[in-house]
Amino acid sequence: MDPDRPLRLLFWNAWLLHPRLWSSGPRLPDVGGHFSPAIERRARLAGEVVVGRADVTAFAECWEASDAAAVAAAWADRPGVTVVAGPARGRRHLTGSGLLTVVDGLPVVRRAKVTYQAVGDWWRDADALASKGASLVEVVAGPGRPRVEVCSTHLLAGGGSLVPAPGHDDQRRHHAVRMAQVDELVAFLQREHDPANALVLVGDLNVAAVDPVDAVDPTAGYRELVERLGPLGLVDAWPQHGVGPGGTCDFSPIADLPLAADGSGAVVDLLDEASRFPKAQRIDYALIATPAERPASVGVGAIRRWCFQGDDGRDPQGCLSDHLALSVDLTFA
Repeated sequence: MDPDRPLRLLFWNAWLLHPRLWSSGPRLPDVGGHFSPAIERRARLAGEVVVGRADVTAFAECWEASDAAAVAAAWADRPGVTVVAGPARGRRHLTGSGLLTVVDGLPVVRRAKVTYQAVGDWWRDADALASKGASLVEVVAGPGRPRVEVCSTHLLAGGGSLVPAPGHDDQRRHHAVRMAQVDELVAFLQREHDPANALVLVGDLNVAAVDPVDAVDPTAGYRELVERLGPLGLVDAWPQHGVGPGGTCDFSPIADLPLAADGSGAVVDLLDEASRFPKAQRIDYALIATPAERPASVGVGAIRRWCFQGDDGRDPQGCLSDHLALSVDLTFA
């Protein structure tokens, strides 16, 4: 690896949602259009549009093992690639965690994962049926560089059940479950994190930096999230290094976002984005903790958002997912 080149990490909620009855069985009927369309094609393209863009790519919502395999197939011809799956489906879970991490060309020296015990209510929360958890990989970033631990997670969204039950849309209940999952995540990382390494937590945390529903204190949930992650020394990278509000989902439509003229899919960050897209939310994060004894050895070179389109540009959301991808470049001193 070029000693002067930043290490790029990318996270993307790929929106590959169409569960199977069992791991190799038929998919559930899509009554009401709740699932992702053309999922086999979308899974293949999700890998193809990302391959070669980052050293470590962490996906969420690759729910089925077959869809995760279709995503990872894009790296099949590249040497030195390590594919790490998150927690898998079990007796209590209709699907796996949806987490998939691809490490491209870097040695992976350790991996760990955890399944959360806090899951919400299966009769009220569709994603309570998933094996929610976190997946960690430790990579060698290069000679003389600290090792980097990349942990990905996807916290409960809540609601979304096919037959809405009383309380399914209770945002306070959803937030309480998410915070319980954060506590489990913190305990997991306190066990697994080596303070000599840099730690990067990426994921769809389903906590809006500015909550459009809470008119009284719209940053309360975000502040609680940051406080609970505080013991790990994790710092949200976007406020310091991003431009504008940095929304990652709920654009209307996402295809209206301005993209870089080079065709890369990079989003042009605008200071007035909130006025153009008032419903957009920043719920996908990259949080960074530098090595305890060498905090100045790791820095952030850039943090960007990406909108990846399919092969025909006519996907329902205007891109392959209803979430933007988020990349962060780590620099080393």
